[in-house]
Amino acid sequence: MQTHLLPLQPPYNYIYHGGIIGKQIATLVVTVDKTDSEGKYGIETHSHPVVVYNGQTAEGVVWDKSEVMDCRTVCSEADKRVTLRHFNDLLALTSDATVDYGNGVVCQMTSSNPNYLRSALRSAGIALELPREMNYYGMDQEGTVKNFRIKLFFDNGDGKYFAWSQLNGSPLYFNVETMERGEVLNQLRCQLYDWQMALEEFNVNIEFEVGSQEDVIDGCIEFDEDEAKSIVETLNKEAKQR
Repeated sequence: MQTHLLPLQPPYNYIYHGGIIGKQIATLVVTVDKTDSEGKYGIETHSHPVVVYNGQTAEGVVWDKSEVMDCRTVCSEADKRVTLRHFNDLLALTSDATVDYGNGVVCQMTSSNPNYLRSALRSAGIALELPREMNYYGMDQEGTVKNFRIKLFFDNGDGKYFAWSQLNGSPLYFNVETMERGEVLNQLRCQLYDWQMALEEFNVNIEFEVGSQEDVIDGCIEFDEDEAKSIVETLNKEAKQR
């Protein structure tokens, strides 16, 4: 096995993988000689990020269970901001899992938890930017958007129940997958609360509606329409009370 440390040059990028955000200062390239079951010789190469985060020393730590190609760039240290759209993209990468980064770094992930991700951004000193209001001429105004209307889609199949907002068409990302029908509402309520906590300083209003079947690119909606409407009504009542 051979290793090569490739230092990066500032300004460094902040990267994200599995719920942790850190500043990548180098890449550790590991080359391993391999022989397959047929006796054929080959070379296997891995690239691991060397990252500084949460007050770690300037030398950083190696995420030796993570590949550079699996990490997503958050922002540059020269411009420590992320848009709400990019925030949603990062949120969609999160899954229910325990992620082992190596060197004793283990993170228990919670799917679609915007408050957790927002806390990670705050710890790294990265600001979240909401979109600007547009005037009659389509020009940006000074104030940020305060009202978010979310289309929720519902479906079920293979013993599972789903609810989601389309990633590219919704200002806020919601996603539920559960084996229990009654958990659809409960998980959406939790995600609503997490979004309200994540955006608390912006004083936003969140409102839901049931997305129409015509808005779905693939597949069809099989979830009971009346039940979907009831879930949305409950969410809207709770959104106004908080």
